[in-house]
Amino acid sequence: MTAQLLPNKLTPVSPDEAGRALASAYAAVAGQTLSEPVLNLLLAHWAGETANGAAVHNFNFGNQKRADSDPYYQEFSEREVVDGKDEYAVRQWAAYLTAADGAAAWLRLLHSRTAWWTALQTGDPKAYVHALKEPPAYASETEPKYYALVAGLMKRYAPIAHKYARSSASAGPAVLLLLVAVGGILFLAAHTALGGPMLVSSAALFGRGNQGGVWLTHA
Repeated sequence: MTAQLLPNKLTPVSPDEAGRALASAYAAVAGQTLSEPVLNLLLAHWAGETANGAAVHNFNFGNQKRADSDPYYQEFSEREVVDGKDEYAVRQWAAYLTAADGAAAWLRLLHSRTAWWTALQTGDPKAYVHALKEPPAYASETEPKYYALVAGLMKRYAPIAHKYARSSASAGPAVLLLLVAVGGILFLAAHTALGGPMLVSSAALFGRGNQGGVWLTHA
């Protein structure tokens, strides 16, 4: 499939939208919910790359350059540090149609590099930035400056990380409890409809959680 060149345009993403998209993308890519320090680090990195979400181009969350597998791409001028000097040139970058797509693609990129992903799990900006600077480096900025940028933004985005990491982590147990409760109700209804004895948990009778595994049978 031939990649499509999209017009370069700004698609601002709010911190709340970024937190929600990154939490969902992490769960999809890693198969588990993320911790608060990890989301905080991701948000700080995202904010540093995108001027706090104001300079997101076509939902590219991490300023990823175009890859051969990208269905969409864009072109715009960007600064890079080459041999210690700032250079500006028009380059090709990945482009996405939605914030969810952009967040998922960025997480897949980070996940594809073992050193990057492993360092991300520490929640430590120093370890993470050091890994990002190992060849092939994620960013051209010097490590001390890149670290100062990311670490300096973590406090600002801590409340967003707390909000979405906690909600994503609590969603699994809540859904499980709901499924268990619904399953129990359906079982009792079917059992009674078939003429069986009424089953009542001793936990329900006595309000004691440690009796949940014992069933009392009443004719």
